[in-house]
Amino acid sequence: MKRAIMTTVSALALFAAAPAIAAGNNSSAVNQSGTISLATVSQDGGNAASSIDQSGRADKAIVNQNGSTLGVSSAIVQTGNANLADVTQSDDGSDVYGHGRPINTSAVRQDGNSNSATVVQKTSTAQALTESSVYQGGNSNIASITQVDDNQHSTVAQTSSNNTASVKQGDSALAVGDNSWGNHSDVIQSGDGSHTATVSQTGIYGSSQVGQSGYMNSATVTQHGGQASSSNVYQAAKNGTVTVDQNGNGHSSSATQVMGADNADATVKQNGNSQASNILQAGMNVSASVTQSGAGNNSSVTQTASGTNKYSNSNSTYAQVMQSGTANASAAVQTGRDQWAFVDQIGSNNSSNLTQTGYYQTAHVTQTGGGNRSDVLQSGEHHNLIVNQSGDMNTSHVSQAGYGNYGNVRQSGDNNLSDLTQSGSYNSAYVVQGSNGNSSSINQSGTANLATVTQGH
Repeated sequence: MKRAIMTTVSALALFAAAPAIAAGNNSSAVNQSGTISLATVSQDGGNAASSIDQSGRADKAIVNQNGSTLGVSSAIVQTGNANLADVTQSDDGSDVYGHGRPINTSAVRQDGNSNSATVVQKTSTAQALTESSVYQGGNSNIASITQVDDNQHSTVAQTSSNNTASVKQGDSALAVGDNSWGNHSDVIQSGDGSHTATVSQTGIYGSSQVGQSGYMNSATVTQHGGQASSSNVYQAAKNGTVTVDQNGNGHSSSATQVMGADNADATVKQNGNSQASNILQAGMNVSASVTQSGAGNNSSVTQTASGTNKYSNSNSTYAQVMQSGTANASAAVQTGRDQWAFVDQIGSNNSSNLTQTGYYQTAHVTQTGGGNRSDVLQSGEHHNLIVNQSGDMNTSHVSQAGYGNYGNVRQSGDNNLSDLTQSGSYNSAYVVQGSNGNSSSINQSGTANLATVTQGH
């Protein structure tokens, strides 16, 4: 059951105040000081209030309000030219919880030219304020917000030009059973323009924040019909792309691309319950992909590729994490250039820690049992590593320094321990542990050495 009315600060406080609402009365105030502007207001029901102020040229404002008892409110301020604002607000007049009638409020302010803002708000079942505030300070921006059912909140601010923001919260089919409300979305796009943000939340208590600064960033967040999922996307660099898709309950995703992360790409897909993903990208041409299903899995990816590649000017650092099961944990840190990391965990309580520095490192870690642990450190150049754990409670420690070393560790039994250290050049090590309770330690510090350890079959 929903909580009682939440105390909120109306978005209208940021703009011109609307006339006071009196029970059973509609009110409309239109002020046009520019030229050839158009304002159309339609109010049906009770206690609807509308305020329109247009001081530019060829602006157009359309307001359709259908409220009951506590009514709806809308304030539009347009000071640029050729702006379009279209606001539609309605409620069904129902009150299944006895709190009073629903209420919508919307504020649109456009200071640039040729901006378009479309707001549609529909509430039902209980009284809880639904708010939308759109501010566009540049030119040729497009903002589209659709909120269904009550206690939704959306703020879109675009202060450069040619940006697009689309926010859709709630689902009319779920709203019938009171299973689509309480979502929150903030989209702020600032900087040289052409940002794109798309947020769609369906269910209860979905929360999404997208902030983009720089130019030509893109963020897409989709949260399906579960509860209490959260996504935070922050991009302060150039040409960054973040895609987040969360389906289930209690997920958390944070993707941050900061200055210097040119052409960074992050993709997060989470299904199930209580998955957590954190991606930090601060290098050039870095990419990360995280896919999690099950319950309670945790993934952290940090990519801060820096320094000069002495072989070329290119950098293509990539991390891929795939987890399915319960309570698996993966941490990948890439601070060099041209690093490739692949982590695949299936089962429960598996742990992978992978750190790559230097140049041209590749690591593959696969865990398919329970309680396995893999620690990998690659700090030299041109290393290649494969770790495969398919039993339970196996532990693998690998450290590769120097140049051109290769390691292959396979553990298919239980409670095995493998330690591999390579600090020379062109060394190769193969470890196979196929039975239970085995222990292996290899240390290679010379050149072109070969070590093979087989324990069990």
